[in-house]
Amino acid sequence: MRKRNALKTKLCSLSICLAMAAAAFIPGMSARAEALPAAAVRIYTGEPITAAQAAGRPIAVMMPTDKIAQPSYGIGNAKILYEIMEEGEISRQMAIIDDWQGLAKIGNIRSCRLYYIPEAMEWDPILVHFGGVVYMKDKITAPDVDNLSGTSEYGVGGAAPGSVYFFRTTDRKAPHKLAENVVDELSVSTPSVETPVRRLSGGNVQKVLVGREIASAPTVLLTAYAVRGLDINSSYTIYDLINKEKKQGVAVIYVGEDLDVLLELSDKILVLCGGRVSGYIEGRGADKRKVGMMMTKLGGAAEDEE
Repeated sequence: MRKRNALKTKLCSLSICLAMAAAAFIPGMSARAEALPAAAVRIYTGEPITAAQAAGRPIAVMMPTDKIAQPSYGIGNAKILYEIMEEGEISRQMAIIDDWQGLAKIGNIRSCRLYYIPEAMEWDPILVHFGGVVYMKDKITAPDVDNLSGTSEYGVGGAAPGSVYFFRTTDRKAPHKLAENVVDELSVSTPSVETPVRRLSGGNVQKVLVGREIASAPTVLLTAYAVRGLDINSSYTIYDLINKEKKQGVAVIYVGEDLDVLLELSDKILVLCGGRVSGYIEGRGADKRKVGMMMTKLGGAAEDEE
């Protein structure tokens, strides 16, 4: 079993600064280099390389493909790039990089999946990732797998021994922190922030969607039936969030059919009937009966009655 020396390399879910020589990374690497000829070839491409380069071990880095996580630093140095479809009809990449020592940063780093491990082991790499699903825990912690992870979460939480070498850049948003904030503020019932949204109940999906949109700091927030399927406490939590957005200058367009809620939330109310504008009134102090009549042909504008 190979033992990992203490790393000076800093790894993170968004970028990695790599500043170590390969000889300091893996015990016995210097001896391995001495046993090799002065020149060798890269096994991936057949390019000539030095003995020191041949002695080094590659890293297998989990990287995202989604647009919001770009750019992917260091991916251009990958000698082999895997892309496998994940759950939720999205894909994730694994970059095999052998000349990583001179790179300024590598990232973003994503969580691993079980089916990537056998692909990675073909190249004898150090697998670099940021946690993963709970059912891969036994496999990725096996004696023959060298891996560096920013978290031991695997569905249960906790810091990994290598997590101190990961850091988050200040010029990018923190997706895990955002997820944690949405879960806390909206009381989302979920086993973990790593749980796919599609596995949540309808009410919790609704909370996640509302929390995500509000977290994007919009100038205009359009919401239709935002509390449908939610319990009364969750509904009032979302009402409070909408009111906070209004106070911060966000233009909120709220589509709903509960008159009591509309009269409490709205500054102005636009009433539609039959696909046409039936009326436009001030929200506060509006007469519920009048609004209700506007929602039918009986109380609509004269042009609607013709």
